[in-house]
Amino acid sequence: MPGFTADGGFAEYMVTSERGVVRLPAGVSPADMAPHADAGLAAYRAVKKAADTLGVGDSVVVLGAGGLGHVAIQLLSTSPPPTS
Repeated sequence: MPGFTADGGFAEYMVTSERGVVRLPAGVSPADMAPHADAGLAAYRAVKKAADTLGVGDSVVVLGAGGLGHVAIQLLSTSPPPTS
């Protein structure tokens, strides 16, 4: 984890695995998404995992509607759920 177990968390460029990358939709700039990078990616990963078992119209419980919970609720309300 850059910045924790390895130097480079604040580097201009760094090498990462595919797991550390999220494809942005056309027209969305990295600067616009930067504020969502921490909490947003944690919620995104959880919703992406849940999307494999959820169907349209299924109910989901989000425990705690703080920063992560709000992002998860927004992602869960998209149709279809994010898969990549």
